Amino acid sequence: MRAIDESENASEYAVPVQGKTYKTGVRPPVEDLRITTKNGEVTLVWSYKDLNKETYFVIYKKNKDGQFVRHGRSLKLRFSESEKNKSIYAVKVFTTDGGQSKLSKEVSI
Repeated sequence: MRAIDESENASEYAVPVQGKTYKTGVRPPVEDLRITTKNGEVTLVWSYKDLNKETYFVIYKKNKDGQFVRHGRSLKLRFSESEKNKSIYAVKVFTTDGGQSKLSKEVSI
């Protein structure tokens, strides 16, 4: 590539440059997180528009100090467990290349 100005003066040819796209690692959060309970089993269900085989979900549960801690993992758009106590959950998206989302809104039973 070379530049030519209005007077037809031409620059020397430029050295080729290569690049690749930059990914921030920030992924969109899950949407429409819902919680249901039946016979002592809690089920979380959500939607995620960028689902692929590199995507997985980490389920967080609030501890007695009110902090979210890692609680489970799912490759699907759902998570179930036996739970009889009142609990608060949230979900975060991760990808195998290191990307992650913000924590979702919380849901509780």
